[in-house]
Amino acid sequence: SNKLLIENIKLENVKDQGKVVDIFFEIKTSKASKKSKTQKSNALDFQEKFNIELVDQDLTFDVVVYEQKQGMLLGSSNEYLGSVTVPLSTIGDREISGKWYDLEFNRKYHKKTFTVNGKIFFESKKYSGSNVDPPTGSALASGKPSAALSRELSNSSKVDVSGGKGGQDGSSNG
Repeated sequence: SNKLLIENIKLENVKDQGKVVDIFFEIKTSKASKKSKTQKSNALDFQEKFNIELVDQDLTFDVVVYEQKQGMLLGSSNEYLGSVTVPLSTIGDREISGKWYDLEFNRKYHKKTFTVNGKIFFESKKYSGSNVDPPTGSALASGKPSAALSRELSNSSKVDVSGGKGGQDGSSNG
């Protein structure tokens, strides 16, 4: 069975009123839904990892952002702030990669149209359920690694993973 891994989620400019609010998001496929922890809107860097089971009819997944409001009498309620629908065809299955998305309005989650602010970033990858962390490099399994490989391994911590595509601040609007 195929799975979707999503991690290293960041949100930016989600609320423009300037006051600090509680924010959480849900990742939704046709069958599954995973909810993040709630965080303050002035530090929206979610250090969470989500593994979501995919079914054959999943062509997209949604990331839906909410504000959690604490009510005096009625307990808490959730206010929809925006979402992004991501085609699974755009998610790679070899290595994890990250991208900024603009949050949009989606009638599926809120009836009355309003202007949505904010951006969301996450890293994602598809993988088959059997190999959660596939081993890298066949030479590692064959006893002693070659000199070239061990040199490569000792340098691997210095590899630049910024990708170099578009602006580093995520402002590359296509």
